[in-house]
Amino acid sequence: MDYEPPPAPFLPYIFQIPVFSRMTTFNLLLRAQESYLKTPLLGVVLCGGESKRMGRDKGLMPMGDSCWAKHVAEKLEALQLPVVVSVSGAQFNNYSKIFAREQLVVDAVPVAGPLNGLLSVHQQYQHWDLLLMACDMINMEFNTLFSLIRIYQASTLADFYVYHEEDFAEPFGGIYTGRGLRKVARQVEEKTLKNYSLRSILEQGRTRKVPISSRISFTNYNSGSNPAD
Repeated sequence: MDYEPPPAPFLPYIFQIPVFSRMTTFNLLLRAQESYLKTPLLGVVLCGGESKRMGRDKGLMPMGDSCWAKHVAEKLEALQLPVVVSVSGAQFNNYSKIFAREQLVVDAVPVAGPLNGLLSVHQQYQHWDLLLMACDMINMEFNTLFSLIRIYQASTLADFYVYHEEDFAEPFGGIYTGRGLRKVARQVEEKTLKNYSLRSILEQGRTRKVPISSRISFTNYNSGSNPAD
């Protein structure tokens, strides 16, 4: 049976037509976002970290017949967003067995940490806004992301849109606009960015912070145990 994505009220009817492969789905969603939205939104699954505390690649942790990275990507696809996966060069071959190669973006910016993956995707999709997810956010709920997208769509003032709790910003499960990332990329190029942490960038930038309504959405996993077992 052909897969038919569920309708999403904030995107046009084109997304409800049948699709036949990962590659077709990705290209279809890219074209539709570019055609119908002034600033298109791209889902990003960040997998390039070393996962030292896990002792293995978190994105490839098994989950039923799938893995964590694929499970998180499907959460973004449920919002009918095109999705890319941020990986290091050493991860490319393993991830190309799971995702279409055109969906993989290899780290290419000379900065440390998650900012490398984020800016590497931005380099390739400079006119897109990015919804950033970590590969271990397997408990993220649809409504959490959907609500943030609605807030982002209704506002044009902020560069970044993230959830927070007690002034503690959650950098993942957040939206980074192309406008905001261009400012960060310029600071990196000019060597004026002193702190590469995403939380520092959120504190320095024009950030819309939304109170967390579902703590479970922001559960992350840094031990070797697999919650899917």
